[in-house]
Amino acid sequence: MVEAPQTADARDESSLSLERAIEFGRLLLRRKWLILLVAAGVSTGTFFWTDSQIRIFAAKTTVEINTQTPQVITNVREVVELGTGGYWASKEFFQTQYQVIRSRAVAERVVRAEGLARDLDFLGLKELEGTPRLAEALKRTDPVSRLVGATRVEPVRDSRVVAVVVEDSEPTRAQRLSIAVAEAYREFNVARKGSTTQDALAKLVGAVPGLEQKLASAERVLSEFRVKHGFRVPGFEDNLRIQSEKLQSAWKKYQEVTWSRNSLEKELAELKKLNGDWANPEVSSAVLQNALVQRLKADISEIDRRYKKLLERYQEKYQDVRDVKKELETARAALTEEVAKFRKNRNVSTKEREANLRALQKLEREAHVAFQRDDSVARQLTAREADYSGLLRDVKYSEMSLSRVLQRIKEIELTKDETQIANNVTVLDRAQVPRAPVRPRFMVNLAVGLVLGIVLGVFLAMLLNSLDTSVRTQEQVEALTGATFLGIVPLVRNARVAKSPPARSSEVDPQSFVSEAVRAIRTNLFFMSPDKPLRSIVVTSSGPEEGKTTVACNLATSVALTGKRVVLVDTDMRRPNIHRVYGKQNDKGISSLILMDIPLEEVLVDSGIPHLSLLLCGPVPPNPSELLQSARFKKVFELLVDRFDMVIYDSPPSLVVADALLLATVCDGTVLVANGARTARESLRRSTRQLRALKAHLLGTILNSVDLEDRRYGYYYHYGYTRRYGYYSRPGTAESSPSSGPDGAGA
Repeated sequence: MVEAPQTADARDESSLSLERAIEFGRLLLRRKWLILLVAAGVSTGTFFWTDSQIRIFAAKTTVEINTQTPQVITNVREVVELGTGGYWASKEFFQTQYQVIRSRAVAERVVRAEGLARDLDFLGLKELEGTPRLAEALKRTDPVSRLVGATRVEPVRDSRVVAVVVEDSEPTRAQRLSIAVAEAYREFNVARKGSTTQDALAKLVGAVPGLEQKLASAERVLSEFRVKHGFRVPGFEDNLRIQSEKLQSAWKKYQEVTWSRNSLEKELAELKKLNGDWANPEVSSAVLQNALVQRLKADISEIDRRYKKLLERYQEKYQDVRDVKKELETARAALTEEVAKFRKNRNVSTKEREANLRALQKLEREAHVAFQRDDSVARQLTAREADYSGLLRDVKYSEMSLSRVLQRIKEIELTKDETQIANNVTVLDRAQVPRAPVRPRFMVNLAVGLVLGIVLGVFLAMLLNSLDTSVRTQEQVEALTGATFLGIVPLVRNARVAKSPPARSSEVDPQSFVSEAVRAIRTNLFFMSPDKPLRSIVVTSSGPEEGKTTVACNLATSVALTGKRVVLVDTDMRRPNIHRVYGKQNDKGISSLILMDIPLEEVLVDSGIPHLSLLLCGPVPPNPSELLQSARFKKVFELLVDRFDMVIYDSPPSLVVADALLLATVCDGTVLVANGARTARESLRRSTRQLRALKAHLLGTILNSVDLEDRRYGYYYHYGYTRRYGYYSRPGTAESSPSSGPDGAGA
C-alpha cells in the first residue's frame, strides 16, 4: 500500500514539534548544572530526613473469614446472616469485615486487654515521663485512635484470607498487637452474634402477647359479622355457593310453575272454543274425532247401506227391512246420546281446568316472591364480600404473623447455644517478630527524592527561562522585528583581543570570530542594494549599553578595509563614546561643524586605519535634537555623503531619545542592534514599531554579544562558528573570562 505524501501543514507541525524538542533539550543542557545541583540538594535532604525518621516495624497475622458459620442444625436460619454467595454481596460483606477489624469497638478491646492506655512508649509520651505535662498529655492522647491508625487490613487476592497488619516502633509490641487485634476481632464477632441473637429473641417473645391479642380481636370481629349477616357456614365462598344454589332452585321452580300455567291456559282456551255452537265446524270436528262417535258413525253408515239395499228389493213392510230400520234408529240414538255425553264431559273438564289455573297462578306468584327474596339476599351477600374478605384477611395475617414469630422463637432457641461456639472467623497464622523495618524505605525515598529533585530542577530551569525576557536567538529577533537578520557579533573571549576595546576587534585581530562575523554583516549590507549602494547608515539600539558603538566601529573598520572611504560619525551627543574607543580628544566634532562655520578637514580625525576617518561628537550641546533638525545639519549630512563612499552614524538608543529616529528618516538605512544578554523583547518590538511608523528604511537587525559557548543561542551559532571559523584562531591563544561590554571600553 502506497502511503500518501505528507501535507505541508503536517510537515510544518512535525518540524515545529522537533524544534520544540530540540529547544527543550538545549534548555536542559544549558541549565544542567542547576538541575544537577537541585537534584543533589533534594536527594541529600531526602537522605538526612529519611535517616532521622523513626523505624517502623510491621507484624502480620492472617485470618480466614467465611461467609457462613458451621451449620449444626440444618434448615434453620440464624439471626445474624453473613454473605449470601453472590459476587457483589460477598464483596460488600468482606469490605464490611475489613472495616470491623479497624473499628474502635475492636480496638477498645485490645487497648483494655494490653493496657495500652498506660503504655507511654506506645502513646509517644515516653519523653514526658516524670514531668508535670504528662497528665495533660494523657488526656489529649487517644490510645484507641492510635491503634486504629496503626492497623491495616491486607486481603489476600482470590481468597477469604486477610492479613491483620499492625505497625509500631517496637517489633515485639507490633507482633503482640497484631495477634491481639485478630483475636479481639474473632471474639467480637462471636459476642456480636450472641448479643444480637439474645436481643432478637427478647423482642420476639415480647411481641407474642400483642400478636395473640390482635388475632383474638380479628376473630371476634369476623364472628360478629357472620352472625349479623346470617352466614350459615364460616367461609364466604361456601355461603355464596349455598345462596346461589337456593336462588337457582327458586328460579327453576318459578319457571316450572309459569310453564304449567301457560300450558293450562292454552288448554282452557281450546275447551272454551269447543263449548260454543255445535254448528261450529271446530266443534263438529272435535266430536267427530272421538273414537266412539267415529265407530258409531261407521256402524250407522253400514246399516244405512244395508237398509237402502233391502229397500231396493223389498218394501218397508218386509220384516228384514223393518229390523234393519230399527237397528239404524238404535244406532242413531246411540250416536246422539254419545254426542250429548261428550258435550257434558267437556263442560265439566273446563271448570276443573279453571280451578287448576287459579291454583297455578297463586303458586306462580309465591315462587316469584321467593325468587326475588333469594336474589336480594345473594346481592347483599356479594356486596359484603369486600368487608368479609378484609376481616378474613386480618384474621389470616394475624395467624400468619403469630405463627411465624412462634416458629422463629423456636429456631432462635435452637441456635442461640450454637452461636456461642460457632464462628466464621479463624486465626490461621499468628504474627512473628519482624526483623526489618518497613519504614522509612531508604532506597525508595532516595529514588523519589532524586526524581523530585530532577523535576524541580527542570521546573526551575523552565521558570528561569520563562522569566528571561531577553533576546537570545535569530528566530526571536526575526519574529519580533519582522526585518532581515544581518548577523551576529560574538562575545570576545580571546585574551589578546580582549586587551583592546571590543569595538576595535576587527582592527586588532582580522582573523577572529568578531572580524569574520562583521565581514558577514558587511557582505549582507552590500548585497541588500547592489544597484544603489548604501551611502549613509545609522546604527542604533532600543536601549543603552547594547553594543551599537561596538557594531558601528567594527562595521566601519570592515568596510574601510575593502578600500571604500568611510567616515564614522558620533551623533550620540549626550554620551559620546567613539573618542574613548580610539583614544582621541573630543574637543572638536560634529557639534562644532554644525554650530560654527569651520571647514570639514578641521574636525575630521584620522583613525589610524586606512580609508577610515572619524567625526567625533565634539563639545556636548544642550539641545542635540534641535541640532539634528537644523538646516546646517542637512548641509553637513550632504557634505559627508559627497566626500565619502559610506557614512556610518553611531546614534543614541531609539527608545531613550528621538535622535536616532531623526537620523533614520534622512539616512539610506537603519541597522538595529540587540544585545544577546540584555535587550528585552518588548523593547526591541517597540523600537521596530517606531522606525516603521516613521517609514524609516530598516535594513535589518544584528544580535550582539553572542556567547558562542552558550548553547541557548542554538546549534548553528555554537557549531557553525566554532567549527567553521575555528581555523582562524591562532595557535597558542588561551581563553579568558568575558571582558567585553555593550559599548565603548566594555560597551
